[in-house]
Amino acid sequence: MFFTLILGKLAIKLACLAKKDISIGGKIASKLQKNILQRLKKKITGDFIFIVGANGKTTTRHLLVEIFEKEGLNTGNNHHSKDSYYGVLSALIEKIKIFGKTKVDYMVIEIKDITTLSLYKEIVPEYLIITNLIKEQLSRNGEFQSTIENLKTSLQSLENTTMIFNGDDPVVVNIGMDIKSHVIYYGIDDYNEDDVTEVKKCIRCGGKLNYEYLNYGQLGKYSCESCDLENPEIDYLATNVSLKDGIYFDLWTKGEEYPFDLPSQGYHNIYNILATLAILDELDIGIEAGELALEKIDIEDIFVDTFYIKKPIFLKEANSISSFEQGLEIIGEDEGKIDILFIFDDEDDEEEITFIYDCDWSVLDKGNVGKIYVSGDRAYDLGFCIRYLTNACKKIIVEENEETILNQAINGKGEKLYIVTKGDSDKNFEKTLVTMEKKWSKNKKWTGK
Repeated sequence: MFFTLILGKLAIKLACLAKKDISIGGKIASKLQKNILQRLKKKITGDFIFIVGANGKTTTRHLLVEIFEKEGLNTGNNHHSKDSYYGVLSALIEKIKIFGKTKVDYMVIEIKDITTLSLYKEIVPEYLIITNLIKEQLSRNGEFQSTIENLKTSLQSLENTTMIFNGDDPVVVNIGMDIKSHVIYYGIDDYNEDDVTEVKKCIRCGGKLNYEYLNYGQLGKYSCESCDLENPEIDYLATNVSLKDGIYFDLWTKGEEYPFDLPSQGYHNIYNILATLAILDELDIGIEAGELALEKIDIEDIFVDTFYIKKPIFLKEANSISSFEQGLEIIGEDEGKIDILFIFDDEDDEEEITFIYDCDWSVLDKGNVGKIYVSGDRAYDLGFCIRYLTNACKKIIVEENEETILNQAINGKGEKLYIVTKGDSDKNFEKTLVTMEKKWSKNKKWTGK
């Protein structure tokens, strides 16, 4: 075990220096030692928190880790690995001391692929959050219905795990109805007279699932005509929601009301915040501690850098494959009218760029996505991939000159612009945006070349 930990830690250190995915450390360790995950689990004490779902995993994990650290708690997480299984191995190897046991308060593990069911067998988490389970996001891993049934079967064995589920998602609630664990639900009550009713197919029986209103996607107030699937009693309920100039809502739980006024945006972030507050309360850290911490955390900073040049611009410098995928996930959580610019540069190794065919590009098919700009040395590789894997052909504009396409994107019709870069041009590109922002701020106008 000693030799395995040494090599694993060395591989992780080298991967970090090279700005590569650290899951290589877990891969090496798994080849050197049988039952490596169980052995690593025995060397660490503390509660495990798993976060599962199609969207919101990264934000929820980020919020929890930030708040735990502000509370002075010893925390570990798999923030810089794209792979669920080897990524967890690497996160443990990175955290564990070579000699003796390692005491942590919480290990926060984002399960990036819910089909990685072996994790539930080898590590039984004390807490498990399911943010949402959206067909368009999960069907790429196989047939959606069988994926959900497999997940349900796996969770049925976790009788001592506290489950924290999104009660506004009928797919998640369908799972909660059939497991023996203690299930806690969070959700949003935001009914108004202008809401339009909708009908979808019930995942439980195939009948009509009637919605009084939808917050976004499949999340809302629902009930099935043919079975007992409906919104459960919500333990952490957001009411009086306002999305004007940030997020405002009143949180009701255990007979108490807590007002929240935060500098963020979107229903998706309310759900992420509710999941975070629910587990903080269940851990006896408290709603008040969560409120104080959230006031100091800019949720949008998860996208790293924010600029304002004619419109809000969010820059994600993806130094690894996992970081690139997280950029796609965060873009997918924005329901506003947006444009997207990808800068894909200097990937000399052909195998290095094949990861783009494993990414979930379904976000680009969403109706709120306007133009998709693609540039950089490997622009045509990325453009071909997007055309092949999505229905967004008519949205794509490919241009090798980065300055030209940046001007086009800034002057586009999107209310916001998301930029994801991967390659050697990241730092220079950030400097370009800083210069442009200063020019815009000074002149109060923008004229592209």
